[in-house]
Amino acid sequence: MMKILLVEDSPDCQNLIQLALGKKHFIRTVSSAEDARAELHHNPFDLLILDIELPGIDGIKFCAEIKASEQLESLPIIFVSSRDGIEDKVLGFSVGADDYIQKPFDLRELHARVEAKLRRRIQEKERQENYVSGAFRVNINQQKIFLITDSSDVDLSLSSLEFKLLLYFLNHEGHILTRSQIIDRVWGQGTNVGERTVDTHVYILRKKLISKSGFIQSVPGEGYKFIQSSL
Repeated sequence: MMKILLVEDSPDCQNLIQLALGKKHFIRTVSSAEDARAELHHNPFDLLILDIELPGIDGIKFCAEIKASEQLESLPIIFVSSRDGIEDKVLGFSVGADDYIQKPFDLRELHARVEAKLRRRIQEKERQENYVSGAFRVNINQQKIFLITDSSDVDLSLSSLEFKLLLYFLNHEGHILTRSQIIDRVWGQGTNVGERTVDTHVYILRKKLISKSGFIQSVPGEGYKFIQSSL
């Protein structure tokens, strides 16, 4: 489950976007750039959906502010706006937006464009050496994953296979993953590994997640789903 911050002051538009995306992703909704700034300061997000005409700081200025931030410059931004002029779209892209969707929009088109950006976000995370995903800090180069606690970051001391397994769960949070999918991605296609081997490694991984073992949920008849606590 990816985390989306929606900055939109129209209740009708908020509801439409929630309808299009809320079943698959976690969406935090705020009505101003000031509130969005506070959310971004305290919580990580995978995508920002931003209206241009906002009370106070408008979307164009806020987008430029985010792209000027070293901590947030890589955050994908999609403008959703009733402004339909070429100049408006050019201005949106010039301040760093990744996409521009005109209101009123088709829910299927919105869903497709958002999914495309989120897939790219997952791929970028996989390429990064060190990043935070919810309660976890991942170091690709060292093949280590740390559980972030109030006092310190706890090294989960994962084997190579456990690292690949947890990384796969982290990058596909909220998705039901079948045992065959896990085998293909973690052990490799064509590997002679049975489904019971997956269950054994999930059991061991749950124990290593300390008090957070509930992150990995069993889905009867299908496989597993990885869910972190909501923001």
